[in-house]
Amino acid sequence: DEISTVFPRLELAHLAVLQGAYHEARAELKTVMSVARASGYDWPLVKAARYLGNIATLLGEFPQSRMYLLDSLRLAEELGMIRDQISVLYDLATVEAEAGDKETAVRLLTLVQEHPLSHHTRTFSMFSGDQEVRFQKLAEMYLQRLREEMPHEKYSAAAADGRALELDTAVLEMLNG
Repeated sequence: DEISTVFPRLELAHLAVLQGAYHEARAELKTVMSVARASGYDWPLVKAARYLGNIATLLGEFPQSRMYLLDSLRLAEELGMIRDQISVLYDLATVEAEAGDKETAVRLLTLVQEHPLSHHTRTFSMFSGDQEVRFQKLAEMYLQRLREEMPHEKYSAAAADGRALELDTAVLEMLNG
């Protein structure tokens, strides 16, 4: 039964990333996606698409990263996976920042930082080994960096927009471009 290979393949991809073997990780994740689609099991699609987006971000392939992350966000939204929506919004915020749209990044990161589930949602980051981190802390650290890089007025306005932003609205805005 191929579906039983999904979780080991996700773990193999994780290990490959930690070793800098991004192409091997991509191959494992694409296999996960293929198996999950064939079996109708959508949960691994959310994870695999997110991880593929993260790898593309590491490689500076921002259009591809955004494509994978939006696919992950769409699936997480359809499946009602709120914690995954928060994690993907965090990832999209980092892509937006690296691609130059720091205002959008601040809006999304402020939402992530202040969302109640981000205080409880932990991640074993694909890129930090077994270090467990709360998304609230990740968002806080990235916001600090952006606060130092951006003019005060622009940062403050974007942060205020992010505080007023609802999760559902942010998800729809990102999905609808």
